[in-house]
Amino acid sequence: LDITSDKDAITAMTGVSAENILKQVQQGEIYRPGHYVAIDRSAKTIVLSIRGTMRVQDVLVDLVCEQEKFESIFDGDEVITGKAHQGFLIAAKRLASELHVLIVETLLENPGYDLVLTGHSLGAGVATILTLIWARMPVFQKRNIRAYTFASPCSLCSELSQAPFTKRHVTSVVVGDDVVGRLSLSNFKDLQRALTAVAPLSTISHGEKMEIYKSLKREDVEKKLFCSGRVWLLRSEEFDFRNVLINPIDVLHFIELSPTMFSVHLPSGYLDCLAEVVESN
Repeated sequence: LDITSDKDAITAMTGVSAENILKQVQQGEIYRPGHYVAIDRSAKTIVLSIRGTMRVQDVLVDLVCEQEKFESIFDGDEVITGKAHQGFLIAAKRLASELHVLIVETLLENPGYDLVLTGHSLGAGVATILTLIWARMPVFQKRNIRAYTFASPCSLCSELSQAPFTKRHVTSVVVGDDVVGRLSLSNFKDLQRALTAVAPLSTISHGEKMEIYKSLKREDVEKKLFCSGRVWLLRSEEFDFRNVLINPIDVLHFIELSPTMFSVHLPSGYLDCLAEVVESN
């Protein structure tokens, strides 16, 4: 396939024809990550795909990891106020405003179609929060709206992360020891304290240092953010490389130190892993 444009690349990856790609923003800017909106006729789905960290502006959003109040639904009509990653929340609100009319009009023009949001890394965090924002609006409640996110970062507090409403609308995928699925500000502080404690111990083995690291006191769960919804952990040594549905609060509450903690985060690794899952099933 001769790929001469971004639309050609999207078509090659997804099979969606160029005429069904309704909007495409390649460059993006701070709090406005690259994204595209397309119609997948074969799946009867409107898709919003949000790009992961690629530019300096995206890194700035990642680094705005302070927590901000965020109101969502716990279950039914019960409203809950928790905390969200500030950078992802700002970006989600901006895309919600910018894309609202296009998405609503496209849904109205395509009765019976669902709405799917997806993204990798930063895009996964923004897609998670944007889905929860839109899922509360009557115009979207009439359709099946859900997010499928990959290399999903820590975006919501424990109460919101595992609320029934969140789990109905969001499915997250983390591969192996991917640091991003565990990288909240609180977990980074835990790691910083651990390195300070372990670094001077040059006479003990690496394994003994890991045991000390795992045993150190950590920030309270209430202070941490987690990846959200139904969370699948794939290719994890902890679970004998089986694909398992986990509670991130129990499993992803500290950073795993491993040689692959950064390299496994790349989109190519996720594509390979997902291809294996599809093939095995």
